Amino acid sequence: RGTGGLARKALLPELRIDLISSLALMEGALRGQNINLAKIGQADPVLKAALQSGGGGFTASTHKVFSVVREEVLGERFSISSDAYFALTTALLDQGYKIIFESLLPQLEIRLQSRLASDRWRLVGLGSLAATVMLLVTYLLAGTALSVRESVRIFQEGARRMAEGDLTVAFVTPGRDELHHAGQDFNAMAQSLRSLLARVKADVDDLRRSADELATNSESIGQASIQQSDAATGMAASVQEMTV
Repeated sequence: RGTGGLARKALLPELRIDLISSLALMEGALRGQNINLAKIGQADPVLKAALQSGGGGFTASTHKVFSVVREEVLGERFSISSDAYFALTTALLDQGYKIIFESLLPQLEIRLQSRLASDRWRLVGLGSLAATVMLLVTYLLAGTALSVRESVRIFQEGARRMAEGDLTVAFVTPGRDELHHAGQDFNAMAQSLRSLLARVKADVDDLRRSADELATNSESIGQASIQQSDAATGMAASVQEMTV
C-alpha cells in the first residue's frame, strides 16, 4: 500500500484511511507481542536470552518502518523511493522470519522434547504405580478368598463333628473379620452346651446315688420286717406252748 503511494507520489484519501487503520492495528499487535515475550522471558531465562538476541532489533526495525510510513507516506513527503521502502519492509519481514525459525521454533522444539521426556517418565511412573496397585489388589483378593475358603472349611468340619456329638470342637478361624467373630460365637455356644450337659450329668449322677441309697434303705427295712415277723412268730409259738 505504501509502495503504491510512494510510486505515484500521491496519497488517495481511501489509501490514507487504510494506512492509518493498518498502522494502528500493527502497533497494537507489536505492543501485545512485546508483552507476551516479556512474560515468556520471566518464565524461561534461557528463552529470554534467545529472544533478546533478535527481538529487540525486530522492534526497532518495526518502529523505523512505522516512522517512514507516518513521515514519508502519510506526511506526503515522498522523499524515499518505492524501491527503498520495499527493501526496508522486506528486510523487516526477513528479520521476523529469522527470529521465528532460528530462535522461537528451535527453542520450542527443545522444550517439547524435554516435556515429552518428562511426560514419558511420568507415564512410566504412573504405569508402575498402577501395576503395583493391581498386584496389591490381586494379593488382597487372593488372601481374602483363601481366608474365606479356609474359614468355610473349618465351619463345615466343626458342624460335622458337633452333629456327631463331639462338643469339644473349637471353631478357630484366622483373621479379624465377620467369620472370625462368628467362630467365636459358635465356640461360646459349644461351651454353653458342654456346661449344660455337665450339669445334666451331675444331676443324673445325684439321682442315681439317691436311687441306690433308697434301694439300700428299702432292702434294710425289708430285712428288718422279716426279722420282726420271725420274732413275732416265735413269741406266738412260745406263748402257745406255755398255755398247753
